[in-house]
Amino acid sequence: MNKKKVWGCLPALLMVSTFFFTHTSAQQREEWIEIHADRFDRVEAFFLDNGCEFYQNAAFIYDSGSARFISKAEVKEVLPADADLFMEHGCSIEVSPKALSRVLSYNKRIPENTKVILFFDLAVAQDGSSVINMLSDDLKSAYKARLAGLSKIHKFEKYKVVTSLTGYNQ
Repeated sequence: MNKKKVWGCLPALLMVSTFFFTHTSAQQREEWIEIHADRFDRVEAFFLDNGCEFYQNAAFIYDSGSARFISKAEVKEVLPADADLFMEHGCSIEVSPKALSRVLSYNKRIPENTKVILFFDLAVAQDGSSVINMLSDDLKSAYKARLAGLSKIHKFEKYKVVTSLTGYNQ
């Protein structure tokens, strides 16, 4: 093979691979990574043990670099236009990425040294049904608006935590 042809193609190959990497990275941030937490009571206990209430249809930003959920004031700094989409949790939740992954039954690991969005979706039964159909039209609209708004954020990876109703006490 002619070395000049190989070296002559190198800039084009680098440009194509850079485009592919950039396009793929942006595309990955647009989509939700779903986590299926297998027990409602485990997730609820995690929040309660940290002095917080567990809410569904609630979004938070988790900073794995400092191993904590950031405050609403910090959310306003990093996403000022979208801060209203996130919960004011009013408590301090500090947890390592490894421990958080374990609580959420996530067999992978939340990435380290970065911020991610965690959206705690409505819990689902084993048959896949959700309480969404039992909500009023206003609550359904609020749920859909929050999810749509969060879906438009591309600055961070987004995790949708779908909690099982196993262990849910009504």
